[in-house]
Amino acid sequence: MSFPATTHETHLAPGGIPGLGHALRMRRDPLALFESLRPYGDVVRIKLGPQQVYVVTSTAVSTELFVSKYRSFDKGVAVEHFRSVSMMLTARDESSGASMADDRIHDQVMTILLAGSETAATALSWIFLLLDGHPEVATRLLAELHEVLGERPVRAADLPRLTYTTQVVDESLRHSPPIWLITRRATEDVSLGGYLVPRGASVMLSPYLTGHDPTLIEDPDTFDPDRWAADRVTQPLRLAALPFGAGPRKCIGDSFAVVEAIVAIATILPRWRVRRQPGNTITKTAGLTYFPAGLRLTVEARDREPATPNSGSVG
Repeated sequence: MSFPATTHETHLAPGGIPGLGHALRMRRDPLALFESLRPYGDVVRIKLGPQQVYVVTSTAVSTELFVSKYRSFDKGVAVEHFRSVSMMLTARDESSGASMADDRIHDQVMTILLAGSETAATALSWIFLLLDGHPEVATRLLAELHEVLGERPVRAADLPRLTYTTQVVDESLRHSPPIWLITRRATEDVSLGGYLVPRGASVMLSPYLTGHDPTLIEDPDTFDPDRWAADRVTQPLRLAALPFGAGPRKCIGDSFAVVEAIVAIATILPRWRVRRQPGNTITKTAGLTYFPAGLRLTVEARDREPATPNSGSVG
């Protein structure tokens, strides 16, 4: 990926209302607003009331911010060096040598647990909805669970063998990422993708936008777990799928959320059929998370017969 050699001003997105800017569009359908910004540049300004916000529409520029320019932006939470509990417990202040205070360790651990749990719960809603609409995927998934687990509960040692289950989770997180919005604040004047972002400016990035980048992902609106198969997965796909961000300030609950989703699927689906209620209408909603509002599922105990290629699906 390459970026412009010169720094230039960003374009202000059209369609703003005097006094409100793009606030109404942001409230009504933020993902549609973000999608509409692609033609106006890799970094586009919108106005939310009096505040100007810089929206990154390009996967390349999103990666630049996350990986090479992250020091020029503040996440607002001191998580950069605290990627695991062990690192928190052994961390020392560079100047004083003091260890991390217990209350700060507690806060970070709670961030991991709560963020991971909320993300996993929303991810499971999308997974069950997507499986309901793709019975062939559900059949393959159930067959793998029976082959690897048999009748016993899932164990940590099973995770590397649950390859298709992992692909389903990865594809769901790309297709319908619960964390649809990531924010940053510039701590200095910075060139981002060749665009000038002034100190103090708010920046928004969307894992939904990057995960549906048609220049990097073939048929991005299609749910296809096989795109994550070892012989098919591509570097552009890995770059575009950023459900938890990337780089040193990547969400600290990422691994926990993925493992939690895999374990939940492996625990629930061999024992229960999860179906969407007939006539159920959902609204794809981008609020604090991106979730299928109004989703109603029914759960029915299944027989313990092993799955076959023609057996029933989760849906």
